[in-house]
Amino acid sequence: MKEYSDFNSPETPEQENLTKQILDKIERPRGWRPSEGLETNLEDNTPEEFAETHRAVTPKGSFVQGTPHLSDGTEETKSYFEKQLVSQVLDYVRKAVSKGEKVTFLAESDPRWTDEQLEKGSYGEKDENDEQFQMARKLKDEFGDKIEVKFWDEYGGEPGSKVDKENVRKETGISVLLVRTGLVIDMAGQGEDLEGLRKDGDLTPEIEDYIEKDHGVRLQEKKFLSKEDRLKLYYMAFPKDVGEGHPEPSPDTPYSAITTYFNYVRDRNLLEKIRRIEDAGGIAVVTPGASHAWELKGVLELA
Repeated sequence: MKEYSDFNSPETPEQENLTKQILDKIERPRGWRPSEGLETNLEDNTPEEFAETHRAVTPKGSFVQGTPHLSDGTEETKSYFEKQLVSQVLDYVRKAVSKGEKVTFLAESDPRWTDEQLEKGSYGEKDENDEQFQMARKLKDEFGDKIEVKFWDEYGGEPGSKVDKENVRKETGISVLLVRTGLVIDMAGQGEDLEGLRKDGDLTPEIEDYIEKDHGVRLQEKKFLSKEDRLKLYYMAFPKDVGEGHPEPSPDTPYSAITTYFNYVRDRNLLEKIRRIEDAGGIAVVTPGASHAWELKGVLELA
């Protein structure tokens, strides 16, 4: 598979050129600031400091509060979710609803649950580790029809659509096979359900074989990865982050560039969704992953 040939190494001119080709197509909005990983680690900040530096309120009143993902499995994240995120979001929405605001919660997700599953309180295995679902549940439990739940990753406002590999492929000009592999590394590294990736056609036997052969992580016949394997893929997708087993940032590669571009498209979509909600006279409430909130804080406050 020549196309993959050691794409986790940034050392060859071929790899450097492809990484640059992808990243050079990104046009950051005014107010954007980079995240080099250190700022988004909860363990390096008090919960209060973390919340403050990952919070933004737009001039029209939309509220964004960043969070680590519960799927990381740490007690620090669980405590932050329960003691900081939930109380701050609920307090903000209570005030907004009391003033007659029309509130929409934008879950950081493609459409992975139905209204019926949200009402039931479950959509499948490990949904207790999905802070977006749990936040949506708490908002619906308290506010009912006074709050609408939508999905940030529904692309272009089309029900059931999502930001995916095709957006990245069209805009960067790289092959769908390479894009798909990069996004599998990204999503598997963040604890995604591997069976879901297979069902969507993203995780193919060819990609499973490549990742095992070249990177030592076996995905075949697994639903979720072990923590060790998950972190190995995570730092391939997010080399600027630091943490367990990865004490220093490392250079970008084509795979991390694909992840960066994918998240750039997602951020662009989020900003457009917030704008549309505000133009219609409402406000958005969003609880994105920490790096999204950090990077977009200045953009949102200028909006």
